[in-house]
Amino acid sequence: PAYTKLTGYEPEEIIGKPMNFLAPIVDKEEIYRESGEALAAGRTWRRENVVSLRKDGSLYYNDVTVSAVKDANGQTINYVAVVEDITERKQIEIQLRQRLQEEELLRQIVAINPAPDAFDEGLSAICEKLAHFYDVPSVSFTLLDKTAMLADTLGEYVNPATTRNNITITPLPNLVPLNYLMQQTAVTLIPNVQEAAEFA
Repeated sequence: PAYTKLTGYEPEEIIGKPMNFLAPIVDKEEIYRESGEALAAGRTWRRENVVSLRKDGSLYYNDVTVSAVKDANGQTINYVAVVEDITERKQIEIQLRQRLQEEELLRQIVAINPAPDAFDEGLSAICEKLAHFYDVPSVSFTLLDKTAMLADTLGEYVNPATTRNNITITPLPNLVPLNYLMQQTAVTLIPNVQEAAEFA
């Protein structure tokens, strides 16, 4: 059946189960309230972009329409739901939105264009925008001089929230020898010196 293809559940797994067995995972209480009010008033209920969970744990997006089925006396005897799988379309929309956001970020970075005497401040501003956009605690630019094996930090930003959460930010060159960085050699960071023998 089409519903099995969409959700992964066989008919015998869902027939007779309450509706919350196939509950949405986003805006659940709002969806229950809106659908309950609409159906109790005899109206058809429709909701777009409902996020639900398949049997295998993966997410899917669907547009849902639920209508009452009435008997000859106008009494509701059942409900019928039409579910349209819009997952592929939604994924394309998300990718497009992300691309547009990245293009806007690039425009903002290009617009910074720091003056020669404010180069450090400009690079720090770029790092800050990148950190906020990608939701990471810190960002830095480092120039590696392959000949002299030197590293100069060009710009860096550390989210103030990380200090409030007692998170320690350690620059990579302080952890890894620069020759490893230059040679792209695999490095194992050992958090506890007592465990060093395991890696010998």
